[in-house]
Amino acid sequence: MQKFRKPESTNVAMTERRNWGNIFKCLVQMVRDQQNQLQSFASRHNFLEDRLRMQHEGWISDVRFHKDQISQKRSLEDAKADLALGLKHREAAILKWILEHTEDELGDFKEWFEILSRKSSVREDQGTKSKDTGKKKKGTTDKENKPIWNTAEKDKCSCHEFSLLKSEYDKLSLEKYSEVSELLAEKKFVWNQYKIMENDYTAKLKTKEAEVEKANEKIKVLVSGMEQLRSENYEKDSKICELESKIAEMEAETKSLNKEISGLSVELESLRKLQNNNVTPVLNHCSDGNKASGLGIKSIKSRSMIVQKEIRTPEQPAAKSSERGKRSMKRKEPPVIPIVTPKLFSSSFKVPKLKSSAKVRNDR
Repeated sequence: MQKFRKPESTNVAMTERRNWGNIFKCLVQMVRDQQNQLQSFASRHNFLEDRLRMQHEGWISDVRFHKDQISQKRSLEDAKADLALGLKHREAAILKWILEHTEDELGDFKEWFEILSRKSSVREDQGTKSKDTGKKKKGTTDKENKPIWNTAEKDKCSCHEFSLLKSEYDKLSLEKYSEVSELLAEKKFVWNQYKIMENDYTAKLKTKEAEVEKANEKIKVLVSGMEQLRSENYEKDSKICELESKIAEMEAETKSLNKEISGLSVELESLRKLQNNNVTPVLNHCSDGNKASGLGIKSIKSRSMIVQKEIRTPEQPAAKSSERGKRSMKRKEPPVIPIVTPKLFSSSFKVPKLKSSAKVRNDR
């Protein structure tokens, strides 16, 4: 009679395999979660980039629009100032021309007045002389007295004409003075209007400069916000790189674990083949031995089927076909007694410590 494996060792092996299966499932779930998180981070990163690009383009268009408005307003104000200055120069030239003409007319009137005064003085002197000669000569006839009266009448007429000319001169001088005063009043009014317009334009310029300063402050704030968002995006990119490196490490670990599991499955198959080759049909009469050997073979085959199921989780049809083949093999194989007990896990074998899903999530 050969020694059979105890049920405790089989239970330990089953629990260890279950633990390995749970660890593998946890690793697969962790990798999937990390992939989903990376996809969400990438979509969010693209969304933020598009939003920042749109905001930047909008800010640039707003700045250009404000600059165009400011340049248009400045050009309009310059044109208005040039027009007002041209009007002022035109009015000043007109006033100068009027003053020159009035001065010329005044000079002409003065010369005319002097000529008339000279003529009147000459006539008065002649009249006085004629009166003196008439008083001295008492024996003159009436014919000689008639021209004297004629000269007196002429003097009176000249004085009357002189008074009329003087009144006309006064009227003309008053008219010219009124015209000059009106022109000066118009000049003052236009100058006041020009000053009012200048004050209005200066106030508008100040308001526009204040608006431009506010717009520049807003632009500075937006630029600072963009820089902050860029720094945040850089941090997120660094985190994504770290997560990708962690995922690569986890994938390498999973590959190594898959290799270990495949090696263990190969060892199980080799042990099963050795067991089948070393079977002796001598002890068929022992019913107890037959039962024990049947249980051992069933436990080994069930273990190999569990390992193959864990390896071939995505390929369900292949697993079903393998299970059907194994069931047919079980039916065909006779109960045998195992000679060598397969040592799948030695006493010194320890389960490697891996990070749990909670720790990985905390690391994130």
